Amino acid sequence: MKKEQMDREEKKNMKKRKGKGKGRGKKFVGTAVLLIVALFVLGFLIGKFGFGFGGQGDGEGESASQTQTSSELSTNSKNMIAVSVVENDYLFENKKITLDELMTKLKAMDNICVEITSDNAALKTYNSLTDKLKAEGIEYVEKK
Repeated sequence: MKKEQMDREEKKNMKKRKGKGKGRGKKFVGTAVLLIVALFVLGFLIGKFGFGFGGQGDGEGESASQTQTSSELSTNSKNMIAVSVVENDYLFENKKITLDELMTKLKAMDNICVEITSDNAALKTYNSLTDKLKAEGIEYVEKK
């Protein structure tokens, strides 16, 4: 009799174990589906509004060149003088020229605005030109 009783208890325990396993599988699938949906929603939000939250604006601020270009409206009455910076050289009237020679010519002119075009310019060369123009009070715009 004890053996029969032990067999019954063992069968009950097996049924209990089987019941627990079914619930775990459903919970896992439900959690996985919820996680996938959450990732899709997060991906949509990042794609729609950009990475991060809480900022204002669309992230397209004005750079110095855009500000300089907007001053072009006030330069309509000025004579536009084209200067190109090509690598480490300055081009004025389609000729190579040194920075000092260029500044001498520009200072001799009245009512001008220098339009700077960059063609693979070295940053140091480009900045030297803009620094000299600022120091001399010569207006310039940066052509894109």
